[in-house]
Amino acid sequence: MTVDPLAYVVPDPRRGLANDQTRAATIEVYDLTELGNARRHVDRYGHNLRYAEGRGWMVWDGRRWRPGAKGSVIRKAKDIARRLKTEAAEIADPNAAEALFRWALRSQGAYVISKTVELAWSEPEIELALEDLDADPMAAQRPQRHVGSSHR
Repeated sequence: MTVDPLAYVVPDPRRGLANDQTRAATIEVYDLTELGNARRHVDRYGHNLRYAEGRGWMVWDGRRWRPGAKGSVIRKAKDIARRLKTEAAEIADPNAAEALFRWALRSQGAYVISKTVELAWSEPEIELALEDLDADPMAAQRPQRHVGSSHR
């Protein structure tokens, strides 16, 4: 198997591994780049995060989208960076494991963490138009509904 040193395939924790036929549908490929880390961030935490120009980051607190959540978002980006080392240790292919381990170390730097957060906010699942919050006050109170339906 040829391993792309700039990509890493990880089992998607949101899906089960029932058999070999479903295994192919249970993996995500993430590039070993800031954008790859941003996708990891969105895939892992995006259900509880939104970003709106003028309001910044918001986190779901169980009842509403709470503004002023940038610290929480940065902590989650650090968590993504730390998890990469653990994931690298679980890879059987030594070349892929080494590539991911090296990226894990770079990912813990302030630059990559900052770029991960910066790139994550523009992902369709995260980005939210401010007028969408104001247009339907109850929409912002529903965590499973994607406020800003133009992205769905």
